[in-house]
Amino acid sequence: MKDDNDLLELNPSQLRNHRNWTDAELPIRVQTLALSPLEGVSLDAATQALGELISAHEGLRSRLCHDDHGNPRQRVISAREALAEIHDSIETKPYGPDADLWATVPVQPREASVKAVFYLAGDHVSAIKLSLSHVFVDSLGKQAVTAHLAELLRKNGSTAPSITPQASAYAKGNEHPDVRASTAYWKSVLADAPRSCTYGAGERPETEQAQVCQVPLERDAADRLAATYRRLRVSPQTAWVAALSTVVGLLSGQHRHTFKTTHGNRVLPADFRAVAQIAQPFFSVVGGDREDTLRMRVEKAGKALDAATGHTMYDANALLDWLNSEERSSGSVFQPAFEVNYVPTIRRAHASFLYGPAPERLRNVTMRYDPHAGKPDLALTIRHLPDPLLLLTVRGPLCAERDARKLLDHGLTFLEALAEHPDLPISELGIPELGARGALLYGHRSEVAIDPEMTRRLLLSAHGVTRCELTPRHAEDGSVVLHARLTMRGAPDEKELRAQLRRTQPWYAGAIVPDVLVIEPHGEGAGESKEGA
Repeated sequence: MKDDNDLLELNPSQLRNHRNWTDAELPIRVQTLALSPLEGVSLDAATQALGELISAHEGLRSRLCHDDHGNPRQRVISAREALAEIHDSIETKPYGPDADLWATVPVQPREASVKAVFYLAGDHVSAIKLSLSHVFVDSLGKQAVTAHLAELLRKNGSTAPSITPQASAYAKGNEHPDVRASTAYWKSVLADAPRSCTYGAGERPETEQAQVCQVPLERDAADRLAATYRRLRVSPQTAWVAALSTVVGLLSGQHRHTFKTTHGNRVLPADFRAVAQIAQPFFSVVGGDREDTLRMRVEKAGKALDAATGHTMYDANALLDWLNSEERSSGSVFQPAFEVNYVPTIRRAHASFLYGPAPERLRNVTMRYDPHAGKPDLALTIRHLPDPLLLLTVRGPLCAERDARKLLDHGLTFLEALAEHPDLPISELGIPELGARGALLYGHRSEVAIDPEMTRRLLLSAHGVTRCELTPRHAEDGSVVLHARLTMRGAPDEKELRAQLRRTQPWYAGAIVPDVLVIEPHGEGAGESKEGA
C-alpha cells in the first residue's frame, strides 16, 4: 500500500456506486467498446497504440483500494507499471463472423481498469475490444477513449497530445465545499418531495422478476420526433421526462412525483475528453396535475430539469440517508416514480464502435431489489446513435400489471400526440389506469397512494402484533393522517416497534408506517397514542 498522500479521493459519483454495487457486481460493471473492422493494423502497432492510450489517461491506470483508515480510494499507477500489466494481459482471438465483439469481459477494479482483446486475421488485428471498469470510466469517458484510440491507430501509433483534465482533476470528495453546498441545495429541493409511487401491492423479494424491452426506432419515426423537439424547442430528455411523467400519472393517479435522471457533469470542451467516472444521477420533482395539457407537462418537466443546473456533483449517499431518516420518511422509503436517461453521442464518426447490435426484443430477467438505493421500478434509456434505440426496464408490481412493451407504447403515444396536438389534455390520451387504483387511499402527507391491506400485512408482520385496525383521518390542512390500533403480546415498546416497521416497510409495496399507533397490550386497555413515523 502506498502512502495515503498518493491516493485520490473517490468523487461523489464513484462513492455512490461504491455503496450501491456489491463485490460480486463490481467486475461486471463495465463499459465495452469495439473498433471493427480495422485495416492494415499490425499486432505491434495495435499494442503500441493501446500502450500510448493507457499512458495518457489516469482513468485507465487506476485501481480501487482503501487507505489506512479503511476509506475507499483510487490509486493511479505509473505508466511503466500499467504497460507491463496490460501487455501481459492482452487476449487474442481469431476474427470472423462468429467473433462475439460485445460479450462482457469482467474487469476486477482492484486489479485493473481495462482489459483488451485483439481479434486477429492472419498477422493483422482486425478488431479491438476494450472492457473499461465503470468504477473509473462513464459513458462519455468511454467515448473519449474510443476517439483517442481510433486516432492513435489512424496515425499508426504516433504520440498524441497530452489529454487534460485527468481523473485527478475531479477527485473532490463528499466533504469538498462545492459538494456540500450542492447536497444542501438538493435537500431543500426534495424536502417535501413525494416519497414513492404505488403501481400495485405485494411483498417484494430480494431478487425479483423484471422485463427489459429494447426497441430500435425506424428512421422516419426518429425524424418525426426530432422535428417535434425542434418545433417545441425542447430537448429529447425533456420530452421523454414529460412523456413518462404523464404515463405514470395516468397509470397511478399520482401526477406529482419524483423522478431520476443522470447528468454527465461535463461543461467545458476539455471535460468531454476526460476519461473519468463523473456522471451522476439526481432526483427532481415534476409538479404535474391531472388537468395538464401535453404542452403544460413538457414545460413542467423542463422546469424540473432546469433545477439541476450547477448542482449535479453532490453527496448522493448523504442525501438518500437524509431522505430515509426517521424524521424525513413520512412512513415510506424514498423511491422515485421513474427514471429517464438520455445518452448523448458526442463523436458521431465513432458511434458504431460504442454499442453492439440492438434488435427489437422483450426479455424476462431477474434483478436485485435494493430499497434504499433510490432506484425506480420504471427506467428508460434513450440513445440516438449509431441508430435510434429505446430501452425500457420495468420491475416489481408494475411488471405484473403492464408489460414493458405496452408501457413504451404509452410513452410513444404521448410524443406522437405532442407532435400534432400539443394542447390536448393528457386525460384524452386513452392510456388506461392500473387495476390496483380502486383500492388505494390518496391524500397522505407522504403523497404515497396507500394500500390498506398491505399496510395491515406490514403491521401484522411485526413481532408480537396479533391484531390491527386502520382508520384514516383528516388533518386541518386536509391531508390524510393514518391511525392504527394494535394489539400486542408482551410488553409493548413503541420505539422498537416503529424501528422494526421502518426496516420492513420497503418490502411491502403500497404500505406505509402509520402516523399514529395506539397500542393495546394483549388482554388490557389501550396504550398511549404517539405520532411520528
